[in-house]
This record gives sequence, C-alpha cells and structure tokens, in this order.
Amino acid sequence: MFFFQKFGYSEQIHYFCGMNEDIRETFHSAEYDEYYANLLARLKTGSQHLTETYGEKGTPRREEFEAKAKAWYYAELLRDERKRQKLTQQQLGERIGKKREYVSSLEQGQTDMQLSTFMLIANALGLRFSLVVG
Repeated sequence: MFFFQKFGYSEQIHYFCGMNEDIRETFHSAEYDEYYANLLARLKTGSQHLTETYGEKGTPRREEFEAKAKAWYYAELLRDERKRQKLTQQQLGERIGKKREYVSSLEQGQTDMQLSTFMLIANALGLRFSLVVG
C-alpha cells in the first residue's frame, strides 16, 4: 500500500479495498472504516504529486520532466512494436542504418530521439502516423 500512497493512486486503493470485501466484512468495524477513510484522505492525486515534485505546469522543470516522459513513452511504443514483430535490436538497427547500441540507447532513454529518427524507426516497423493540428 505504500506504493499507492507514495504515488497518489487513490483509485487503486479503492480497488484494493474492494478486492478484500470478504475480509472487510469479517473484520468490519468503525475503526477499520476510520483507518481507511484517513488513509484515503491523505492520498495525493498524480497531478498533485507532479506539481509538488516538478512544479506547476509551464515551469521549466515541469516542462523538462514532461518532455522526458513523452520521449520515454514513444521509445516504449517503438520497443514494444519491435518485440511484437520479433525483431532484435540488431535487425532494427540494420533496417535504419544504425548500430544495435544506438537502438538500445534509444530504447533505454539514454539518447534523445529526434522526430526524424522516430519516423525512420516507425517506417522500418511499418507504422504510419498522422499529424493532427487543432
């Protein structure tokens, strides 16, 4: 439960508490209800946690965090697709004209991925993207 408390996942706590309905009925008491009410009241939302840790939206530190989070997310999408197609990093590297180590560092978030590299890898994996503006 510490994980949920630390990262502000109150929905998971509700689910966790609901999962143990039989146990809850067995040990139901006012103290039990009060304990969980206090626990839930202390939980932070994900947004609150981000604001507390990285600052308000629009601040340089928060923007840097969000950019890194998005880069990691897109690298994960490409890695998952590579694995789904049962390609090794070496094979993908050969398709895009790069070394395996480069593909590895992209997937691990050690190297910043430029848009051109993202599109190159996406094309090598047969993925197509469209830009939506508005």
